[in-house]
Amino acid sequence: LLMGLVERDPQTVADVLLDWAGDPHGANLSTLETEIETFVDQYHGSPLSELNLGEMLADVTAILRGHQLGLPSDLALLIKAFITLEGMGRGLDPAFHMTSEALPLLRQVVRARYQPKTLAIRSWKTLRRVMSVVEQLPDDVTRLMRNARRGKVQVGIDIAHLRRVGDQIDRAANRLAMALVISALIIGSSIVMTVQGGPTLFGLPAFGFLGFAGAFAGALWLLRAIWRSSHGKDLGDD
Repeated sequence: LLMGLVERDPQTVADVLLDWAGDPHGANLSTLETEIETFVDQYHGSPLSELNLGEMLADVTAILRGHQLGLPSDLALLIKAFITLEGMGRGLDPAFHMTSEALPLLRQVVRARYQPKTLAIRSWKTLRRVMSVVEQLPDDVTRLMRNARRGKVQVGIDIAHLRRVGDQIDRAANRLAMALVISALIIGSSIVMTVQGGPTLFGLPAFGFLGFAGAFAGALWLLRAIWRSSHGKDLGDD
């Protein structure tokens, strides 16, 4: 996170925050990245010794909370502890900056993380994991093909999303049925209008007039339902 701020790299900061928050399902990533870019511009250029760590972490959690993204409980507690400790430190010493106090330790951790020996150990571990995956790949493919031939391949389905799709299909079917009824009323009323005799209403054959009135009311209901659906306000009785 600090490296992304120092190098003015919003993508790195976004990757860190999304790693913290976990699955970003439902989040508007473009808006999130725009807010992160503003956040980076706010803190970019500030020396580490002058960064207000508590304020910065509070801004981070506010951005995530604004997009319904949560933090793991242990990380959230750690951030709260940082904010509390910095507040206590400033209460005891107004010139206290947790970042400047932690800077020597941070430098020590970064040096230890990127020294050649540590990089070599991590590279060797990564290579062993890759080799293990490649070694197991033929067995995994064979097992997958065997299960596919037996019809035992399992596919995960988002039930909530499937339910929403089903509701949309139901609404579309209801509207289609209403459109068919309206069409039938218009055709039937047109035929009745040509028949002589029978009761009249406003000088027109009563049944034909009532059919047209029902078709008109149904068309208004259908147009209203379509308009509300296009504006995200689906009718509950669709």
